[in-house]
Amino acid sequence: MQNRAFLLIAIVLVCGGLIHAQRGHDGLPVSQCPPERPHILARTLQANLAYRVAPEYPETAIAAKIEGDVALKIVIDEQGNVINAEVRKGHQLLAAAALKSIKEWKYKPAFVGGHTTESEGLVLLTFRLDDNPRVQDGGPPELLDLLDVTLGLGPQCLDATGPPAYKLLRWVEPEYPQAAKAAHIQGDVVIRIFIDKNGDITTAIVVRGHPLLAAAALKAVWQWKYAPIVLDQGSVAVQSMVTVRFHM
Repeated sequence: MQNRAFLLIAIVLVCGGLIHAQRGHDGLPVSQCPPERPHILARTLQANLAYRVAPEYPETAIAAKIEGDVALKIVIDEQGNVINAEVRKGHQLLAAAALKSIKEWKYKPAFVGGHTTESEGLVLLTFRLDDNPRVQDGGPPELLDLLDVTLGLGPQCLDATGPPAYKLLRWVEPEYPQAAKAAHIQGDVVIRIFIDKNGDITTAIVVRGHPLLAAAALKAVWQWKYAPIVLDQGSVAVQSMVTVRFHM
């Protein structure tokens, strides 16, 4: 099962892609996906859970022998309260029970630039029958990482607008490839990035964009540096999307 999970991650990383960036008032591009809040990785979110209410296994689901995983995308306010939750996958009977309990959960707040901020992330709950029906949350790190890659930031983020969730400390402007100019090739390159706890980019994957432009965008993006996202007095790894625009 673990080998299959790692294989799926590898396939997604090879075939995946980019994000959206445009310049702010200081001349730096600002990430716009997610539009309002940093996306905390699922394994980090699990470690920063401060209070939980255990979901009840629905009697109707037990009677129908329904079990499985429920993945929820949650939004956390500045105080660590879950203020919104939506189902990303899972049976509707199980999802309803998960939604009911998770809205009472509480997390350690996230900080950007020394100020608390809303954040979002994914939560995995597993409903299992066996001899004793039970509900478990979280899972092994590789499973939670796979959850982030496959469900963390969907296509709906690519054209999002709004205030930046991540602050760029260093920005390197991409060079427009001469070959692309000569061929009159222009357009956007969207890249998914993973940012470590120091604000350095550790993974950059092209989601969409012309190959000639994508190579130039990646070369520049790898040199960008962000302000760390802090949770419980310690910085954490996050992911986001950026769009690099090439227009003549």
